[in-house]
Amino acid sequence: MGNNETSPDPKGVIHLTPISKKLIQFLAVIFLFVLIYVSVHIWGFFAIQKKTESFLAAVQALEFERAAQLYSGTEDKQAWVRGMEQLHEEGQFRLISYAKVKPYYNDGGFHTGHAELSFDMEGEQLNVNAVLTFGENDQPGQVCAIHPPEVPRGSIPGLVSWNRLTCGGSF
Repeated sequence: MGNNETSPDPKGVIHLTPISKKLIQFLAVIFLFVLIYVSVHIWGFFAIQKKTESFLAAVQALEFERAAQLYSGTEDKQAWVRGMEQLHEEGQFRLISYAKVKPYYNDGGFHTGHAELSFDMEGEQLNVNAVLTFGENDQPGQVCAIHPPEVPRGSIPGLVSWNRLTCGGSF
């Protein structure tokens, strides 16, 4: 047998050549790197999803002070809380459910995502898709409700107010 081959000794133990050992070490390092990389991204996905769901749950429960602490989209938290209270005091518009909160990995991080939102609009349910962005500490930075295509844009005052507060404008 040649020098670069593995060969069993009389007891059945395989001896690896130095090149084989280096190759196995290299593959183990690559495997470990991939495992860590995937784990970090999976953890990031679930962490951002949980933070966004916590924010939406607080808004749904009318706990605006708590929601403001979970939201990175405004620096003036008290003005945001007053705006949400005013929107909900009028009784014309309220978040009643959310579903399918999904952050997307792009450009080296989780920066955007989507969700489905349902609002109570003067006794009628309005279902919309929302575009999400994430800010500091992976908290939601914007929750922009997409105006239904069959309704003239800006014709739903509650949705316009929601987007002014959580999106920075009409969407």
